[in-house]
Amino acid sequence: MVRRRGTAEALFPGYADPVEIGAGSLATVYRATELATGRAVALKLLNVRDVSPAALDSFQRESKALGRLGGHPNIVTLFSSFTAPDGRPVLVLELCRGAVADAGRLPVPQVVSLGVKLAGALETAHRAGILHRDVKPQNILRTEFGEPALADFGVAMLQATSQTTAGLFDFTTLHVAPELLEGGRATPATDVYELASTLYQLLAGQSAFRAYDGESPAAIILRILRDPVQPLVGPDIPIRLSDEILAAMAKEQDRRTATALVFGEALQAIERAQGWPITPLPVAEPEVEPEAEPIPEPAVGRHSVPEPVSGLTCGCPAGHLVRSGLRFCPICGSAEITDGLPGGGR
Repeated sequence: MVRRRGTAEALFPGYADPVEIGAGSLATVYRATELATGRAVALKLLNVRDVSPAALDSFQRESKALGRLGGHPNIVTLFSSFTAPDGRPVLVLELCRGAVADAGRLPVPQVVSLGVKLAGALETAHRAGILHRDVKPQNILRTEFGEPALADFGVAMLQATSQTTAGLFDFTTLHVAPELLEGGRATPATDVYELASTLYQLLAGQSAFRAYDGESPAAIILRILRDPVQPLVGPDIPIRLSDEILAAMAKEQDRRTATALVFGEALQAIERAQGWPITPLPVAEPEVEPEAEPIPEPAVGRHSVPEPVSGLTCGCPAGHLVRSGLRFCPICGSAEITDGLPGGGR
């Protein structure tokens, strides 16, 4: 249902003619005109409540860092962000055509090319200290120039620490990395898993752990944590491509393809072996402000090496493990860090 214009305009001062173009339990998206520039933009109103100041601060810092990545051709440009009068965060984004998921199964060369481009986008974000945490087909949009672009960087972290208007955290379980389902720490390898899972669906026409009729979310989660990923089989799917995707979807992070750059280069090697056009792998070295918290650096090579656990945990009910030296939890954004002992602290 389209929100009445008067009500929507009250939420977005400085923007004219807002029209709702998409809605879900986690966000409502409007097309509008920015009065200061006259350009058409997408306004994403996040349906989150009771966001902790620490989580909101982390989100705003991440949004500021993401704004500096707007030049990347495969990242949806974030022009700015602000808080609506009712307290909900609003993202002012590049207006895109729609999601890649709308097209269903795609030709294999097109999927591989898309994977190379998105690997470059993730690698660029990782070097800026930004994790996506929720890569899935629905978050890959098409720009006005037809390029695939990743959307919703950092939104999953904010939503995980707040209450949505639907009263629950409605992430897409089918593509979530196992470590997040177990309450573990997100790393660059988490995004690599979710990108590989996304490519799997675009190649097969269904996710690696698709939901069956009547299957409970708990059963799906159990299969993601326990069952092996089935190889991709088809006359048009190279065996090497199936192997690379399965390697990137390993259950344990230390057995998984360690970086988006390595994954992208592996996909380029497949293009070369198949005689397909080689897709450029765009990776930039953005500047990171001193206050930005860097994400953990994986070891050089194909697979990462587990970091020592510090014993520190955050103050949220899940009690996520936090690496020593961080001022906030990289999963939920909580700034309350303790050593888990009575009277403990940093």
